[in-house]
Amino acid sequence: MICRNCGREIQDDASFCQFCGFIAKETTIEHELPEQETSYKVFATIAYVFGIACLITCPILGGFFGIAGIIFAKNGMKSADPIVRNKSRIALRNNKIALWISCVIIGLVFTFLFVSSIALIVHWTKEMIQQ
Repeated sequence: MICRNCGREIQDDASFCQFCGFIAKETTIEHELPEQETSYKVFATIAYVFGIACLITCPILGGFFGIAGIIFAKNGMKSADPIVRNKSRIALRNNKIALWISCVIIGLVFTFLFVSSIALIVHWTKEMIQQ
């Protein structure tokens, strides 16, 4: 094979010219994500799933899924990949919203139960006084 830069004879399997350093063959380097980047991608995906699970199971298991989803989303945001960071950011927002909705619903349920129990106690007290 002949070098396209200097015109000298080089070996057929050479990736560059040993005389001028010109790249004879375009070599493709496979870009693999480091293991840590892969784990960030997994964290972002889990956070995204937990956010959906939190919205669906409000208020029963919403708190559990919401807190776990926030933790996973925070870890996913450490990624260098902007797509993974964006997915984690969306998952974080969804988990926070779902956690707030869950807390409000649980708060309303407990308030209703508290007010109902007070009303029952007042009603029973009036009945006991009248007898």
